[in-house]
Amino acid sequence: MTRAACGKRRGAALFARAAGSVRLGAGARWAAGGRRRKPRRDRRRAHARPVRAFAVVTPRMSRMSRVARRMSACRMSGSRARRAYGARRTSYIARRGPHAVRGPRPGPIRFAPTAMHAARAPSHPEELAMKALCWHGKHTVRYETVADPAIEDPRDAIVEVRACSIGGADLHLYDAVIPGLKDGDVLGRECVGEVVEIGAGVSRRRVGERVVVPFAIACGECDQCRRGNWSVCETTNPHRALADKVFGHATGGLLGCGHLAGGYPGGQAQYVRVPHADVAPATIPDGVDDERALFVGDSLATGWQAAAQCEIEPGDVVAVWGAGAVGLFAAMSARLLGAAEVIAIDRVPERLALAQKLGATPLDFERLGVADTLAERTRGKGPDKCIDAVGLEAQAGEALDAVTDRFRPTVAAGADQPHVLREMIYACRPGGVLSVPGVYGGLVDKLPMGALMHKGLTLRAGQTHVCRWTAGLLERIADGRLDPSCVITHRATLEEGPAMYETFGARRDGCIRPVLRPRH
Repeated sequence: MTRAACGKRRGAALFARAAGSVRLGAGARWAAGGRRRKPRRDRRRAHARPVRAFAVVTPRMSRMSRVARRMSACRMSGSRARRAYGARRTSYIARRGPHAVRGPRPGPIRFAPTAMHAARAPSHPEELAMKALCWHGKHTVRYETVADPAIEDPRDAIVEVRACSIGGADLHLYDAVIPGLKDGDVLGRECVGEVVEIGAGVSRRRVGERVVVPFAIACGECDQCRRGNWSVCETTNPHRALADKVFGHATGGLLGCGHLAGGYPGGQAQYVRVPHADVAPATIPDGVDDERALFVGDSLATGWQAAAQCEIEPGDVVAVWGAGAVGLFAAMSARLLGAAEVIAIDRVPERLALAQKLGATPLDFERLGVADTLAERTRGKGPDKCIDAVGLEAQAGEALDAVTDRFRPTVAAGADQPHVLREMIYACRPGGVLSVPGVYGGLVDKLPMGALMHKGLTLRAGQTHVCRWTAGLLERIADGRLDPSCVITHRATLEEGPAMYETFGARRDGCIRPVLRPRH
């Protein structure tokens, strides 16, 4: 070995030692001999060596690296690994609490992120999927695998559904009388569940909390929300302009009601995304089970609002058209609010029997004339307050104009069937109140405005402002004054949901309200 070569190796070792490197052994020093020297780094700013600790990490990079680490830890591959990761997701989030919200770890970054980096990635790995009931056209609902919901806004929460139901409003979509659904949309307006994930902007919800999920989505900040008119929130329906043209005026965002109501996936699924989670969901008290709390998010609140806006006074006679779940809840609410008598009008024997059990007077409109019977029971004056819990799909009674309603087009073509509205206007006493919780969507033909005006009747209607009533209803359920579970006639798994739609739609087996339980 020459003196020059030996000196070159010694100089390299001294340089490495001075730079803080680990001391090289003799063999390593020989192998790292000075035959090649790395090119000197350009000191100009454009050629600065990147600092790894401060590199930009996008949300997607951060999320996918975590998924990859978990997948490798499973010692599995393919669908088996994805299922194993999905099974651990809920317990992981519950263990981590609010810090489980996925995203890049906080810390300084060398350069400001671009717009692409700022877009938040889905909170759940793309491989994960859940089961849900999806709409595929008139009278076609399927139990399918769909993508898990994701945190799309810092104010969102993800709720694991513990129970959901099929209601009358769902049947309007099932029967395709309300437009705005697209193939594969997830149905369901009514559900309760457990919070499993929250966005960074959510402060009033906590992971593990049981909540009622109202179907009306409200921001809590706009002018209408500040007035307590939650169902006409001005910010939660991104399709307001189109809905204005179809319905005459748009609602706020509604869960599981199609794209004219915002396009929010519904709660007949294993998980549901809840926008503005600090505003609408209500915590279920510890002594109230899922089935008694379930209907607070839609049908019970709807029945209560229908009775409350009647301004019932002691001694009033209240007539309720329709003894489905909403009509029965309206009858129960009217009794609690002081009505002397409640008359439930329907033709389904099981509904009328339950109405009588709840303290209402049943009236079968196929056996008795509604107008004559109401006049007889009120000494010719008519009911003080009338509630239409039927809506646009009213069945024909004894009146001739009801027969023509059967052949009128649905709201999808621009007209509703106003038979019950007409009958209410003619039956109600002068100075009375008409309350309309039943769904109408389009134009109404042959409405007797002359009778409405000359009788001096007050007409109140609207989608339910659920947030206005949830606290009081849960309190009444907790202390035993209300038991909404009395309307449940069928219980099934979510997988059996399509069959339950057929049973409920055909009113077979005395079905008043089916409840579905997702399997996790």
